[in-house]
Amino acid sequence: MTTTITGASVSTATVAATTSVTTDLIQYDTAKDEAGGFTKQQVVQVVNVTTGAVATGTTQLPYEGDQYMSLAITPKSASNKLRIEVQVTLGNTTAWCQYSVALFQDSTADALAVVFDLGNASSTNWANQIYLNHYMAAGTTSETTFKVRIGENSAGTNTLNGVNGGRWGGGKASSSITITEYTP
Repeated sequence: MTTTITGASVSTATVAATTSVTTDLIQYDTAKDEAGGFTKQQVVQVVNVTTGAVATGTTQLPYEGDQYMSLAITPKSASNKLRIEVQVTLGNTTAWCQYSVALFQDSTADALAVVFDLGNASSTNWANQIYLNHYMAAGTTSETTFKVRIGENSAGTNTLNGVNGGRWGGGKASSSITITEYTP
């Protein structure tokens, strides 16, 4: 049985009962355009890196921080859009520190985006979930690499996917970068 759904609300139960759904329902995302209307954008490709490895660093931002993750993509069209989503699980040995998670591209010195979060005030045995989302034009059809660098505003040791240099959550804590390329 094939069901085509066009311009309608669909409940989870309806989708679960459907044996085949048109691919444009899955391959499109909706974005708000500059005029305030909504447009469909086709997903061209998705790349992801997820790591559960524990890594530590002590370099503060704005002094570049420490690089913890990177992910390359080769856009299909320079006019396409890229959505870069970063999720970080991070602990620090200093209470009340301010974490900075920054996104860099290739060898460009300045960050594309930066988010901040405060560490726990009373304990250093705490890991935070920090999210950074960045949307931009691809601008190239050559391979480009996005890098995540993390630092803090005071002396201390950052621990990716853990606390105090050790694993957190039974080793199940993870961090990731996901890049989705869309048609404009």
